[in-house]
Amino acid sequence: MSRGDAVVCEGASMNGHGQQPLRVLMVVHSRQLGGAERHALALLLALRRRGCDVSLAAPAQGWLAQAAGAAGIRCHAVGLHGKFDALSAWRLSRLMRAQRPDVVHAHLTRSTHYADWGRRWSGLACVLVATAHATHAQRHFERADRVIAVSAAVAGALRARGLGPERIDTVLHGMADPGEGPDGAAAPTAPGAAVRLGMLARFIPDKGHDTALRVLAEVRARTATPVQLHLAGDAQTPWGQQMKQLAHRLGVEDALVWHGQTDRPMEFLRSLDVVLVPSRREALGLTAVEALAVGRPVLASNLGGLPEVVTDGEVGRLLPVDDVSAWAQALLSLIDDPQRRLAWGRAARTRFKRQFDLERMVEQTLAVYRRAQRARGVDGRT
Repeated sequence: MSRGDAVVCEGASMNGHGQQPLRVLMVVHSRQLGGAERHALALLLALRRRGCDVSLAAPAQGWLAQAAGAAGIRCHAVGLHGKFDALSAWRLSRLMRAQRPDVVHAHLTRSTHYADWGRRWSGLACVLVATAHATHAQRHFERADRVIAVSAAVAGALRARGLGPERIDTVLHGMADPGEGPDGAAAPTAPGAAVRLGMLARFIPDKGHDTALRVLAEVRARTATPVQLHLAGDAQTPWGQQMKQLAHRLGVEDALVWHGQTDRPMEFLRSLDVVLVPSRREALGLTAVEALAVGRPVLASNLGGLPEVVTDGEVGRLLPVDDVSAWAQALLSLIDDPQRRLAWGRAARTRFKRQFDLERMVEQTLAVYRRAQRARGVDGRT
């Protein structure tokens, strides 16, 4: 191992047929916690359960490396700093020569850039698959043998930027079914109790916390029903601090509950009556998928991949971006109609089980690996 690589523990070693396992090296440069990182972790664990020999190259102090290591995934510390860190690219190439992966799977633009350089410098014939997690991603994906788009919206953005459609596969995020929980799907709020709205999102402008706060202020001015807004995420960011100041100016501080960053997102979402996703940019909307999984209705911005998750009028509403009046009216109708919340919550569970199954995602990802291997003329073990 290269200096700086820290083996945490072993991944899978053999598949169920006694054959050599498919070796998959995942590369993720991000240090933060977000949808792409949670997606990568779910895929790592699912591939390991399928018998693949999985490992991760990522910054040692990042959320993903910590979570994957705790789950027993073999992890290698590679900094992947900035647009091009020659030392990290060299370490990645050494790691590839040592591990000899069949598939290098990079997530996000910068990771794809480094994975491509690592593969070139290693001299290996392994395939490179990249997952695009954003509709605004522009560079480096053309270097991959195949590109996975996490939504049709992302696939369309990649085509619009010149990537050939024959190299793009759309694979929606899948996750293990968490079950309905002890309270079922969106049980009606007890008389006199506050209706609990909530957001689970990083504190950055794209997530639209300011819209949620303004909607809360308007809703409270138009109903006597108590309403709370629960916010999960690390608010110790510049945007988080701005949101605290905005809450003070709007006079809604008493209706806010700040939960901080949570490692139990499903429990948080289950505690809500309605989940808000007022994003200004969203590739798919993992929080929306998770809300469906626990049977909670979703109000979401009508953009990006969110319409692929939220069917308007069936599991929630798709609303114009930043249109405070439209959002407030939609919320008021739900606050006054607990039976609709219950019905939409049940429909959400049904849609989740039909569209966002983890095993479907794994099967489709393995199929992408096979197509990439065939295109490159490499014998596959999938």
